[in-house]
Amino acid sequence: MLLKRKVVDLSYESGFVQKPGWTWRTPYGVPAQDGEPAVHLNQKEAESICRYFGKRLPIDAEWTNAAFLEQRVKPPVGYVQGQPLTPILVTALQLFRTALVGCGDYKGLAPAGALNRGTGHVMTGSTRPGANGMHDMGGNVWE
Repeated sequence: MLLKRKVVDLSYESGFVQKPGWTWRTPYGVPAQDGEPAVHLNQKEAESICRYFGKRLPIDAEWTNAAFLEQRVKPPVGYVQGQPLTPILVTALQLFRTALVGCGDYKGLAPAGALNRGTGHVMTGSTRPGANGMHDMGGNVWE
């Protein structure tokens, strides 16, 4: 896999700041745990990883349908096949606040003092499932 990364990455804290040692392998300057989401990757790097595994990133419509349109034949109570989640109106500001403050009721993985606000991302699959039983579709990390 051809991923060459600089050692200094950017994080958003009242504006973008450089965080020495923060990379996709060391998201908060410490080695990532198994099960942490991939962070500090740009779109080209994410596309490269997908190609390496014979996959691709979803287009916007595919991601939106997977995240918000219930497609299971027998969805659990509260979900209706073929219907979007309600309320579907999740604004960019709400997602932005979620990313800065943390993942709702979840305690993030950032070491104490690593961030000037919020607790960082959480382990993949640890959030409550949404449409289609999928986890982490609305703000675990910046999409």
